Amino acid sequence: MATIIAFSKDRPLQLHAYLESILLYGDIKQELVNVIYLQTGNIS
Repeated sequence: MATIIAFSKDRPLQLHAYLESILLYGDIKQELVNVIYLQTGNIS
């Protein structure tokens, strides 16, 4: 059983597309995906 750890910094749309892709095309359950993110700067 594989576990996925995704790292992201200030790229929410890219992270979203990546997660959608691995869940749709990969043989992995959502419960096995962990995301570590860093948000910098101001949100508009």
